[in-house]
Amino acid sequence: MAFATKVTGIDKYTGFSYNGKPIVATKVAGNPVKKDYHHNSWVPETKKVEVATLWAALRDYDSVSELTKTSITMIRKWQVEPWFKNIVNQVIKDKNEVLDGKITNVLEGCVSLILDRLQHGEQKLAHRTGEIVRVPIDAARAATIVGILFDKRQLLRGEATSRSETGSYDRKLEELKEAFLKYSQASEIQGEIVNVDAQPVQAQQEEAQQAEAVLEIICDVTNGEDDPRTERISPEPAVL
Repeated sequence: MAFATKVTGIDKYTGFSYNGKPIVATKVAGNPVKKDYHHNSWVPETKKVEVATLWAALRDYDSVSELTKTSITMIRKWQVEPWFKNIVNQVIKDKNEVLDGKITNVLEGCVSLILDRLQHGEQKLAHRTGEIVRVPIDAARAATIVGILFDKRQLLRGEATSRSETGSYDRKLEELKEAFLKYSQASEIQGEIVNVDAQPVQAQQEEAQQAEAVLEIICDVTNGEDDPRTERISPEPAVL
């Protein structure tokens, strides 16, 4: 397999690994695994892993074919098979884990630097004396830094970065609009004029239910204030 050994030159390292083993762009030393008694279509698993790992690292047909002594046609054929994709995905995953660790180190260093500047001020060159002095950071810039860091911390924790309290109210207004449209369409009379009193009792009951639903939504939006169904009772005058 195309993995690093004690004698592998540093210039051969690809920066990728597979299951913790560094992948190197070198030809495999030693005698070939395939023997004369093997079937012509038989390929050892080690060769398949070698081709897939090198492809994941190099992404170049000619280079992989030359290093592994495998035809480009065979490489293209293996590419669509599940085992090949699994190996490539594993190589990418290992690479991402390494990058994640490095990025984490960079972020920790930046956070430490920001904390130092907030606590002790920024370093400035005093032109008169030629010395490096500490200058307190201005409030506006500090507020910006804190706001950005706070939002990023909330995202990492899976918490909200802002609050929205208008969604419920807007939804109620939308329901009110739909109820009015539905009620107006149900109450619309098309064609010749008819006697309302002659409408079937069931139709009158349906309209009454729709009107009741509209009133409930209105009361819900206004938090129960000015309920049209509530009778206003004037207070009785006090008896002297």
